[in-house]
Amino acid sequence: MNGQQKTKKMLYNNPTLMQANHLYHIKEPSPNKESDLTQQWLSLKPGTLLIARCGRTILVMNPGQLNMTDGPDITQATIIIDGEIKTGKIECHTKEGNWHKHRHHLDPAYDDIILHVVNQFAAKPVLRQVPTVALVIKQSMGCKLTTENLVKDALETIAALGRESWEDMVHQYHNKSLLDFQHQALRYLGKGGNEIAFKTLSELIGFVDIRITKRSELIRILSTLIKDERIIFHRAGIRPANHASNRLDLAARIMLFIRDWNVSYFWDIRKFELIYHQRIAGGCGKAMTAELLGNAFYPFLASRSRQHGHHGKDRQWYKQWSALQLPLIYGKIKRQFSGLLYPGDVKKFPISQGILRLQRSNCRYLHCESCPLSSSGN
Repeated sequence: MNGQQKTKKMLYNNPTLMQANHLYHIKEPSPNKESDLTQQWLSLKPGTLLIARCGRTILVMNPGQLNMTDGPDITQATIIIDGEIKTGKIECHTKEGNWHKHRHHLDPAYDDIILHVVNQFAAKPVLRQVPTVALVIKQSMGCKLTTENLVKDALETIAALGRESWEDMVHQYHNKSLLDFQHQALRYLGKGGNEIAFKTLSELIGFVDIRITKRSELIRILSTLIKDERIIFHRAGIRPANHASNRLDLAARIMLFIRDWNVSYFWDIRKFELIYHQRIAGGCGKAMTAELLGNAFYPFLASRSRQHGHHGKDRQWYKQWSALQLPLIYGKIKRQFSGLLYPGDVKKFPISQGILRLQRSNCRYLHCESCPLSSSGN
C-alpha cells in the first residue's frame, strides 16, 4: 500500500481525559474467521477504548476502511495511543502467531502498521514496536433481516436512501471543473483498490492534447506514463476484467470524450446519450456502462445543469439515473438480501444505491437495532 503513516502529537497526554464508549476486556478466544475479526474491528464505534497487551491505552477515532487489495487488512484507521494520534494501517489475525506464519515480517508492505488486532494472544509477544490488542468476536455476525421482520414499505425506504445517495453524488460535483470530473471518472475506473492510481494518471495527462486523434495513440502514451512514473496498480483481490491493463482502452475513451465535450450535453439529453454510447459504451460491458453513468456522468450533468440555471434539467437527469438497470446484482447485496427482495427490484440502480448506503451506514457497524428495514429494530 502507498499510504504513509501519519503521526501527530496530542495537546494532552492524560488517558483519563478520553471519553470511551466501550471498554473491551480480553476473554477466552473462540475459533473464528479472520474476516469476522476484521469486520468486528470495523464495527467499533469512535471512542472505543482498548488496552493493548503491553498495557498501553488505545482509543479508536476511526476504525478505517477494508483493504480490498494486497497488504494489511485495514487502511486509513486513526487511533490514539497514550495520547498520540496515529493514522495508518492495521493487520488482523485470529492468532497472534499468524504474523510470522503469514510471513508478514518479510513483507515491507507491513512495516508501518500502527496496530495488530488479534483474537488470541501468543505465549510471548510477537511485535515489540507495535501494540497488539485482542478483540472478542461477536458470534452473530450475519444480517438479522428475515421475511418476518422486514417492514412492508422496505422498497420505498430503500428508494429514499437511493435518492439521498443521488443528492450526495450531485453535490460532490458542485463548482467542479470538467477536468476535475475527468479525474473523478477515471478514479472510478479503479474502484476496489486502484482509485488513486487512475486519478494520478488523469492528473498527469490533464486534458488530452488536441493533436492526439487515435485512441491507440493515447493508450500507448498512458502505458508509457505508467511505466515512466512508476504508478503502482494492484492486482490482488481485483477481477481480471478490472486490471489496469484491461481498463486503459476505456480510460482513453473517457478522456477523449471529455476533451471533445460539447456544452450542449448539459441540456440535450438525446445528444449526450447518442455520443456517449458511440464513444464510450462500446468499450465496456453493460454493468460498467450503468455504473459510469450512474456514479459519474449523470450526477455531474445534473450538478452543472443546476449551476447554469437549466431549471428542470437536473430532474430529467435524475429520471435518467432512476431508469438505469444493472445486468447483475452486486455480490454483497445478493448475499444479504437474497430471498428478501425481488431480483428485478434489486437490479434497479437507485435501489442498489440505497442498499449500499444502508450497508455503509448501518450494516458495516452492526447497527441492527436501528435498521430502517426491520420492524423489530424500530
